Amino acid sequence: MPSDRVLKERARFLATYKDNLKEIGDIPLSILVWGPGTHSTSQLVRDKRIQIRERLEELEHNAMFSEDLEQYGNDRVLKLQELAQVVTAHHIVILLGEYTPGALAETHDFANLPRVAWKFTVLVPKKFQDGYSANGTLLFLDKLFHSVYWYEDDEIQSCNVLGRVLERMDYVRQFYASAGGALL
Repeated sequence: MPSDRVLKERARFLATYKDNLKEIGDIPLSILVWGPGTHSTSQLVRDKRIQIRERLEELEHNAMFSEDLEQYGNDRVLKLQELAQVVTAHHIVILLGEYTPGALAETHDFANLPRVAWKFTVLVPKKFQDGYSANGTLLFLDKLFHSVYWYEDDEIQSCNVLGRVLERMDYVRQFYASAGGALL
C-alpha cells in the first residue's frame, strides 16, 4: 500500500496531467477556410464552407474567410495579401467544388509552395481525379502530406467532409501543442 505522501503526489500528478491534456485541446488555431464565395452558384459547397467555419469557431478556433480580411492590405495585390495570410495562419482548408475557380486558383498559387504546403487540407470532388490539378499540386499534397480528401457529391450533405476537416484540425492542434504551443 502506497504511503499518504505517495498517494498525495499521485493525486497532484493526475490533476496536473488532466489539466495539461485539457490545455492541449484548448489551443485556438488561426484557420483560413477557402472555397466558393458567399455569392457562388455552388450552393451546397458554399453552405458547407460556411458550416465548416462555424463549427471551427464553436471549437474555439479563429476560423476566417479571406474575404473577411479585405480591409487589411488594400495597398497590395490580392495574391500577396493571401500569401501573407497563408504564411500567418496555422492551417488552410480549401473546399473545392464544381464551380470554385477562385479556390482552385488559390490551391495552385499557394499549396505548392514548399514553405507552406504542409499547412493545407484540400477537399476535392472525386470527379476531378483525372484532371490537371489531380496530377500536379494535389498529387504532391496527397503523396507528401496526405492532405487531400477526394469526396463524392453526397458526402457534402452527409457531413463526411465536415468530419474530415474536424478530425484533421484536431491533429493540427495536437501537432502545435507537441511543438510547444501549450505546455512548453
